[in-house]
This record gives sequence, C-alpha cells and structure tokens, in this order.
Amino acid sequence: MNKNNRKPWYRRLGRQFSPKILLEDLFIRIEDNFPKISTALRYHSHIDVLGPDDFAETILRPNKLFEDAFVQSLNHLCGLIPEFDYERLNKMKIPLHLAFVENAIIHGHIKVPLRSDNGRAFDFEFRNGRYPGRVAWGDVYPLPFYKTTRIVGDVIFVPRLKNVFHLLMENIVPSVCAITRRPDLFKKKITFVTQVNYPALTLLSEHLNSIGFQTDIVVVSAIDRIEVERLICARAFAADSDLNYANAEEMSVIQRFVDNKIRDIQVPEICYIARSHTPRRNVLNQKELVDRLASIGIPSYEFTFNNYLEQIAIFRKAKLIITPHGAALSNLIWSSSGQHILELFSLNRRHKLFLHMASQHDLKYNLLSGSVTSGNDNFNAPIEDVINFVQNYRKTISA
Repeated sequence: MNKNNRKPWYRRLGRQFSPKILLEDLFIRIEDNFPKISTALRYHSHIDVLGPDDFAETILRPNKLFEDAFVQSLNHLCGLIPEFDYERLNKMKIPLHLAFVENAIIHGHIKVPLRSDNGRAFDFEFRNGRYPGRVAWGDVYPLPFYKTTRIVGDVIFVPRLKNVFHLLMENIVPSVCAITRRPDLFKKKITFVTQVNYPALTLLSEHLNSIGFQTDIVVVSAIDRIEVERLICARAFAADSDLNYANAEEMSVIQRFVDNKIRDIQVPEICYIARSHTPRRNVLNQKELVDRLASIGIPSYEFTFNNYLEQIAIFRKAKLIITPHGAALSNLIWSSSGQHILELFSLNRRHKLFLHMASQHDLKYNLLSGSVTSGNDNFNAPIEDVINFVQNYRKTISA
C-alpha cells in the first residue's frame, strides 16, 4: 500500500476493536470449537476448494495477447512491472472449468454455496483476507431462523454483488456459456437462485429457454435455505488473473439471440462511458472531459444494473467506445469484431484485463495514460490526448 494512502495508526488500531472484527473472531472460535452450535446458528465460514476431481470438463482457450494487433498495448501496460515474465505469459492458455456439486445448500445470507455433507462453503479458490480459507464476515453471518425449499434440476447461484465484472465474469457468464457450449451435460431444468434479481438474468434465462431449457429465476431472502439437486460451478481460471475470461466463442451464439432484443435501440457512433458511484479510480477531471467531448458531438452515458439492454446496444453497435478502466468494460463480452475501444488509465495503475478481453473478441484496442494516481487511485484523464484521438479517428474513417 502506498504510505501516503495509509490510514492513521489510531484508525488502524480502532479497526482491530470494531464490533464487526470482534464478532467475526467470536463466531470463528465458536465454529472451530463448537460446530453444532455454529451449524444451528447458520454460520459457515470454512471454504473447500474445487479441484480436478470435481471437474466435469476442462478445456483450454488460446491467449491472444501476443498477436500483432495487441502486443504493443501489452508492452505499454506491463512496462511498469519490473522483470515482467513475458515468456511465461506467452505460453499461458486459459482454462475453462466446469464442475457439478450434488446436493448443495444455498443460504440466502451467505454469498457462497455449501456442501450438504460437511457444511463447508466451496469455490474455485481460497479467499484472502483476515482469515484466509474462510468466507469473510459480511459475506456470512449467523442467522438461526430459516425456511427450507428444495429445487430439482441444475442450479446457478448468483450472490449479491455491486461490481458488475465479478457478477458477470465469475458468477453468471461462465455457467451460461458452459450450457451453451455443452447442452448435453445439463439437466433440462435450469434455475438461477439469486440474492438479487439482476436484469441480466432475465435476458440470459430467455436465451437458455430459446435453446431448449426450462429456465426459472428464484430470488432468495436472508432467511431462505435452498436444497439444490445439482449446482453448476463454472469459471475461467488462469494462472494470471487478468486472463480469467475466454468465452468469446460461446458469446457469439448468445449475441445472435440478444441482437433481436436490442434491434430498436439506437446508439451514436462514438460514446463516452463515465465512471461514477465508486470510491476508487475516479477520473478527477471527468466533468471537463465530458464537456469537451460533448462540444464535438460525443454523448456520455452512465451504466447501472437497470439499463442493461442499453449497455449491450452500445457495446454491440457503437464504433468507438471511450471509458476509464473499470467494470463498465465487462460489456466487452457483447462487442462486435473490429470495434474500437479506448481505455483510459492513470500513469502508474495499468491492468491488461480488458486488453485481454478485447483480444478474445478481435477488437481494435487503444489506451491512453493520464496522471499519477492520488488517494484511492483517483487520477486526471489526458483530455487533449482523448480529443486528438477522436479527431484522428474521424479523419481515418472519413478518408
């Protein structure tokens, strides 16, 4: 952590004695020493890792970062990393894992499902935090009152999340893509069990219905306990976490269905997607940037969970999309081959995640760096560079 961004010692000390931390410590001790009491209180924090013995299918997809169209951007993004291992990255493939867990349990107040035989939560990796290998307090807490329901068929569990990247890339898209890729492996009844009824679920459940599945959405409250006949667990899980996506092939099938949904939504040729409602990586001079872009006829948009079809339409139909690094670029999964993307970074915080997604979809990726980050990784965008890029783009397409 940057020392300039570090909290004062008295705030760090106060955190150690916060009610949340003390409660977590207490219930971890109860779980480890009095498991029957912990189970009765519906507190389950231990995590089991899914491994090769659990996988029904693992396939490898190519890493395209070293293709001619993307390697220059890769070099720019990784240039700040001392002794970056290009050779290792060049050899890396992206594995798509599919696993099934029979007779799983979903609790409406816990953000990961549980094994019915031992009551442990399960995922593809141990979680980091105050207690590695455990679900963090806030993602699990005691709640002894419950009502039980059983769901037959296959289930996709969707936890309550605010970050659209983690929601789509880790909890929804891999499972839907696995069903699209290998429908023969799945039961004909598919149910999304979700802690929030996200609009994306309605869209993707309609897609699954269109390819022959009976698909439902069940929204659970904190007191619900769901017994699941079989839980679908799917994830792209590369050794480099920036490469945890490789579903362009399956998305091309889904996009054909989605195109009918967005047929009547009109979008401009060039769009700016604003970064907002987030505590980190904000563009400090975003209002000035938005005003300058508007002066040359480029509108700005803000994305929320509620305007999802509009987001898809922009990423399907616009010719050039400009946006700061952030979760809005998760919508690259909907993009059309040949589309231009301009990603804005701070000078010293640059990630290859969305370059990788752009390479998977054969997009024309570009990037610009602004200022060095200040508190919470906020930065100033390079406004004049953005305007020059847009003007050069317009000259190119009109030539």
